[in-house]
Amino acid sequence: MAVTTRMGMYLPAGTDIVDVEAHLNNQTDLLEKSVRPEVCTSSTRPVTGLFTGKLIFETDTKNVMKYSGSVWEVLLNENFPRGRVGFASSVGASSTITAGNEIILPSLSVTFTGYTSRRYLILGTASMDAVSGNDCSVYMRARWATGASVTTAGDSLGTQGADYNDNGTGVSMRAEYCKTFVPASSGQMTVGLFMGRPSSGTQSILSTAAYRALHVEDIGAS
Repeated sequence: MAVTTRMGMYLPAGTDIVDVEAHLNNQTDLLEKSVRPEVCTSSTRPVTGLFTGKLIFETDTKNVMKYSGSVWEVLLNENFPRGRVGFASSVGASSTITAGNEIILPSLSVTFTGYTSRRYLILGTASMDAVSGNDCSVYMRARWATGASVTTAGDSLGTQGADYNDNGTGVSMRAEYCKTFVPASSGQMTVGLFMGRPSSGTQSILSTAAYRALHVEDIGAS
């Protein structure tokens, strides 16, 4: 009896005698296993009914694997990094930041669907310049909140500071931000990049009109 080239399914001719168990029931099982990745473990991978491109899902490793024709190859895993989830950039000077105050940098927030099972990388960059005084401190801080926006009331993801020493306006310094975090809840959330001044001193500062950016990336399971 003839069979198909890929899955070895029977193709009975009009005069062939069909065995219900061998020819029909077995083919039903084969079809059921082929309409989606076959579920197994890394120690119970199928050894029969194989064809190039067959997919399996291993419950112990969380691997989605493809049969190459001779070996099993990993295609996906739920723990793999999923890449960038959002990016924002802007130009134009911010408002002035005085001692004890903090602002969100203009247009530097990213809204996305996040999960407690994932870890996210936050990268930010901005330039700053003194408005008055010199030798002042400034910090950058990422904050997050559930929903489509974030303010200074949002939860802090960590602060990175810099001492800014300037003899006058017009000489800018670039600040960088890098942190990872795991959300406390899943769902829609927003991450924003903020800049602030410590509570002491009379100096003031702003984020200059130079390019600034915020990048949020899924880097894998938490």
